[in-house]
Amino acid sequence: MTTITRHELSAHYKTIQSMIAEERRLRETVLAFSPKLKQKLKTCDDALASLAILGNALAALLPAEDPVIVQETLFELPKGRPS
Repeated sequence: MTTITRHELSAHYKTIQSMIAEERRLRETVLAFSPKLKQKLKTCDDALASLAILGNALAALLPAEDPVIVQETLFELPKGRPS
């Protein structure tokens, strides 16, 4: 069985999110005048959305951290939703 802390989950999430975001920026530049640009960017956007869903689902399964530890929000919620 593999165990993971919220801090470790957040670090993995940020690694994957950064890689996809970097790939998206690269595609914007390389495919700037390509008719495929919109679909290629959508692929990255869909991957980022899926990552957020997975990250939030995994975070919900983890036990709460010790209340003494101050933890940043792992994943941003859409505006208008209570945190």
